[in-house]
Amino acid sequence: MKEDKQQSEEQKCKSITRVDQEEKTTHGWYVRIRFLGEIKSKFFSDKKNGGSQMGFKKALAWRNATEKKIGKIRSNKRLWTVPSSKSGTGVVGVNFSKASNRYVVSWVNPEGQQKNTSFSVRKYGKEAAFIKACLLRQEKDQERLQTLI
Repeated sequence: MKEDKQQSEEQKCKSITRVDQEEKTTHGWYVRIRFLGEIKSKFFSDKKNGGSQMGFKKALAWRNATEKKIGKIRSNKRLWTVPSSKSGTGVVGVNFSKASNRYVVSWVNPEGQQKNTSFSVRKYGKEAAFIKACLLRQEKDQERLQTLI
């Protein structure tokens, strides 16, 4: 019973996936962390880590330490959509408006409402306006994630 409970907890763990490929004799835990457009990943082999349970514990510790290191807030809430940037800036939620010569920032607040603001290139300069927009977007994402924890 205890082993079944352990397995179900392992199967539900966010960012950690069990890999069992008999044909390649590959058994272990694969950790994949996505944050701010980057992916960090690592495989924890059962054989090299003293079995499945030890491999899982090491994978979990690596995931937690890596998330802390890169500034990702720890949450077990699963976000079903992985945002991707189609804006041309490479940053989700940050777009450049040629018509108004501004960087427009969009986000969803903790109450689920769509919000936006903008930063003028004429006022701040192109680079500074872009940086301000990116920082605001990151701040708003973290505010929303805090409510999910």
